[in-house]
Amino acid sequence: MTSRKFNLLLSLFVVLFFLFSLTAGCSSQKVIQEKEENQLQTEADARENLPAQSSEEVKTGGEPKTVDPTRCPLCGRTVSRHEIFKRPIAVMIENHPKARPQSGLDEADIVYEMPVEGGISRFMAIYLHSDKSRIGPVRSSRPYYLDKLLEYEGIYVYFGGSPQAWEDIARLKIEGINGIYDGLTFWRDESRKKPHNAYTSIKKIKRTSEMKGYDRDVNFKHFKFCEGEEVPEGEKAETVILKFSPFKYTVKYEYNRHKGGYLRYMDNKPHIDRETHKQLSAENIIIQKAKTMVIPGDDAGRLNIQLVGKGEGYYISKGNCIKITWEKKSRKGYTYFYDTKNKEITLNPGTTWIQIVPYNAEVQIQ
Repeated sequence: MTSRKFNLLLSLFVVLFFLFSLTAGCSSQKVIQEKEENQLQTEADARENLPAQSSEEVKTGGEPKTVDPTRCPLCGRTVSRHEIFKRPIAVMIENHPKARPQSGLDEADIVYEMPVEGGISRFMAIYLHSDKSRIGPVRSSRPYYLDKLLEYEGIYVYFGGSPQAWEDIARLKIEGINGIYDGLTFWRDESRKKPHNAYTSIKKIKRTSEMKGYDRDVNFKHFKFCEGEEVPEGEKAETVILKFSPFKYTVKYEYNRHKGGYLRYMDNKPHIDRETHKQLSAENIIIQKAKTMVIPGDDAGRLNIQLVGKGEGYYISKGNCIKITWEKKSRKGYTYFYDTKNKEITLNPGTTWIQIVPYNAEVQIQ
């Protein structure tokens, strides 16, 4: 090989080596850049998905401290002011055996349970501070639930309704989110069969409410709460049994002195939350008796429950029970509960379950 050819080959090798090094360097730099971008995105996602700092996570001297404390008007507990919603959220949750265990009832401030057709009971859970990521299964509305909803000026979350409910929602201009028409606020859980698999979350409800202009300050009446704890001056009430029907709708509450509340059972089984697996409980139970009848001519056997007017019931808390009366003067009016001295009752702070039952329902308090 001549010297000239050798020099030419050497030059070509140097050029090729330089180009290879440059390409490899660019590829390496690109991989590093992608890794850095992925890491940054992962960290950003992690920060976004972190739960909001609750009032119990801020500590001073090792003890939990509530930041900017205020009393929740629906449950009476002390929470941080920023945790309180502008407006209550009311979600219809079903209680068919195929819908159990439900999700989200454990974080509601107030839960209403009423009968619907076929001896089935259904819930309306009301939230004023929660970040629950799964609530449901969500089911349809009935008109008498609106009588309670109107007391709170709540945002109504439901999935369809009876003919009368459809009419009343439109006529009363109820501001709500109907899963029949909304594919963003709700999703289907494929592990359950329709119609027992529609779910939502507080985050999705609040986002849709903001888009619709529902998320605004409102005025609503609420219960009075004790400063500490008070035991009602009445009869012993350590076990409470309610039978909505003989078909898997027997409710039982057992008083737990250690926790100071009532553990809830459905059909003699602990009534638990699907996500946390914890048994549902209540600090207060209100039994409200109301005139109930099947709507004449309704082939489905739908009910008319008279929640405007007066009636009787019980207030149960801290292992004791007192007889009460209730009064609601108009559909939009507030329901007042009075003791035997005609004084408005004062509740203990905590979750309240309001059981609305027909006058002929079987109620056992022991």
